[in-house]
Amino acid sequence: MIEAAIDMEAVAKHEYFVKSSFDEQLMDCKQNMDHAEQSIEGHYADTLRALKMKEMEREQAEQDQIATASALGTATGICSSSGPSSAGRGGRTPTT
Repeated sequence: MIEAAIDMEAVAKHEYFVKSSFDEQLMDCKQNMDHAEQSIEGHYADTLRALKMKEMEREQAEQDQIATASALGTATGICSSSGPSSAGRGGRTPTT
């Protein structure tokens, strides 16, 4: 008897509804709910895409900043890996 009155597919999703086939008003309500759920799912997918695009834009901006900083550092000698120059010792080789 319960299975005849309760929407068992909805119960599987922890939703408890009287079967919409019991009444025309319930059928209309079910159609409205289904339409609203599809609309929500569409908006959710759009939002995920937008957020992913923003994340990709942010990552690209960070990569651009790193590349620019690296290029500037190399051009000014900041990133040079050479050791101390002999100019710091007066340009002479130490004698012992």
